[in-house]
Amino acid sequence: MKMTNKIPFENLPELMQKLINEVSELKEVINNLFLEDRPLKYLSVSEAAEFLKISESTLYTKVSKNQIPFMKPDKILYFSQNDLEDYINKGKSKSFKHIKDDGSINLGSRY
Repeated sequence: MKMTNKIPFENLPELMQKLINEVSELKEVINNLFLEDRPLKYLSVSEAAEFLKISESTLYTKVSKNQIPFMKPDKILYFSQNDLEDYINKGKSKSFKHIKDDGSINLGSRY
């Protein structure tokens, strides 16, 4: 495929940022597609606490404060393992390398 449009050098930073944004959006779409294919597994309170490596009382506290996803049909608590995995992943911190690589922060030329 031959590209016939010539891009002025001055436009490169803006076009690069657009490209970065589009790649990020594509990554999110791909991740969401992958996550949708995970099998559903529902956990009891004790199983969810064990999965999260927290005590049952801590889990009940998180439920009462709506800090964790749960379902409560017929007065029995259930937890989707997929939702709990998503909950854990939301707590991930980006490493310095990821922050630098994704261009979300301009770190200057020192790094």
